Amino acid sequence: MPLSLSLPLDDTDAMERSGALAAARERWQFDPNQDGLPLADAKAKDGPSAKWMAQILPAMDALVVTHKLASEDPRMQRAWSEADPLPTKQNSKDKLQQQRVTAGSMIPVAARDDYAALFLAPGFPQPATRPWAADDDFFAWQRLAGPNAARLRRQAEPDPNFPVTEAHFAALGDPGDSLARARAERRLFVLDLNEIRDLARGQTQGHERHFDAASGLFVRALDGRFRAVAVQGRPGSPVVTPADGEHWRHAKLDLQVADAIWAGSVVHTGVHAFAAAFQVCTARSLAPNHPLYALLWPHFECTAFANEGLKRDVLGPGGYFDDLMAPTREACIGLAVKSVRDRPLRERSPWVDLARRGVDDVAALPQYPYRDDGMPVAKALRSWVDGYLRLWYRSDADLARDPELRAWHDSLAVKNGGPFADPGPLATVAELVDLVTTVIFEITVGHATVNYSGFDHYAWPETYPTARWTPTPAPGAALTEQDFLAALAPIGVANRLLDLTVPQLTLRANHLGHYDLGQFPDLRVVPLMKAFRDELDAIEQATLARDAARAFKFPYLAPSKVAQSIHV
Repeated sequence: MPLSLSLPLDDTDAMERSGALAAARERWQFDPNQDGLPLADAKAKDGPSAKWMAQILPAMDALVVTHKLASEDPRMQRAWSEADPLPTKQNSKDKLQQQRVTAGSMIPVAARDDYAALFLAPGFPQPATRPWAADDDFFAWQRLAGPNAARLRRQAEPDPNFPVTEAHFAALGDPGDSLARARAERRLFVLDLNEIRDLARGQTQGHERHFDAASGLFVRALDGRFRAVAVQGRPGSPVVTPADGEHWRHAKLDLQVADAIWAGSVVHTGVHAFAAAFQVCTARSLAPNHPLYALLWPHFECTAFANEGLKRDVLGPGGYFDDLMAPTREACIGLAVKSVRDRPLRERSPWVDLARRGVDDVAALPQYPYRDDGMPVAKALRSWVDGYLRLWYRSDADLARDPELRAWHDSLAVKNGGPFADPGPLATVAELVDLVTTVIFEITVGHATVNYSGFDHYAWPETYPTARWTPTPAPGAALTEQDFLAALAPIGVANRLLDLTVPQLTLRANHLGHYDLGQFPDLRVVPLMKAFRDELDAIEQATLARDAARAFKFPYLAPSKVAQSIHV
């Protein structure tokens, strides 16, 4: 870290500053082999921190133990191939990353509780959602507090493509309510996942991974509960309600699969790419002693390293998407690219996003954990960012005299080789504060929502499956428990999901607001940083109190649980 921070025109050593930027441009570039996904080239990869290594190795060793115990359990024994030996502690890290789902493991469980054999190791984490996996209220709750909690929107008008009627609504059994009343009172909400309907399907060991587009309608009922009203596949398919028995269970499964595809491709892969995009543009455009560089760079700790793992182990041939995600890995990458490129940066602002989706109204939706826990952090971030940036940008005119800042903003645009079609304006200090707050919010709160909830939701296959393994049953078909079990993850797929989600659960190599000593060599920053930390401490207590009162928990956005950078 430099001895002093300054804007370019105030720097007393312009030559050294120019040389540092030239060297950074050589090192930091986008990887041309990622099909348009803005991830850094490998030569910019930073190494893992000591804290990262200290956390990953016990997690990998725990996976070795639990896989061994599962392989010896009668419920699982037939699913392990002798040709694919289990990893040992000596080779756990590399072996677990390379291990594929085998042909012999592609068998359905005989009962849902058979998955419990995957969690036998002493002290091994247990998916918190397991007791609620079949609960209709928890299914609705996941729209408010699941990995894809930022997709739900209020339904202001009837949708002819999703023709839910008063008769469908009546299946809830609430005689005092109606579809028309709920819509008029702003209590009706929809999850629309039709954008995935044309993605190519993948296969695992010759078994097709099934999915379809899906939409779900939800209501805040008169008793305050958030409830599922109906689910539909692609437009034109039947509307299914809780009154439809086994078909309702399959309809919920369809929506969960569609939601998991969106969470994995658009939200999780997308936020990794979003962070990488800003890391590359920051490194290439801002000198290391630029105040904005100093503010942003701690939020990129280990990100390039983590994204090398993402390329290889998740998105690459033979990676997790190749085995687990219902569409092909190429289709998932394409969806992620489109989501990063086409969404205007201003829409990613937490305030704009909530208002645009119509879920900022606390009276209409009193309980929304993603909003209720996330927005206090967003407000604290904005106050910190605003106070910090105004130490150097005292007026809007100061932006115009900063050529590095202009180059940074220009580099974000697709027309200049950047990743975003619409970076938005940057003419005022307020616009800069909003943009920087949004960047840090996405990297911290946005990533924490989808990443640190991942094990609890994905690891128990009934809760949040990444594919269904039989087609959606035909309307009117007679269905049994075995039909549902056959649609759930085969044993090998469920086992492989642990290798992906356990590190996501355990790795927190840094924490929001905990900047390294000397990160900001300007004494004016000290009281601002202390105020930020104090506000986060107060938010922590309020968040924990809210969560203690919830029937279903959402512990992921207490500030102590939010990582400062994306490193897993």
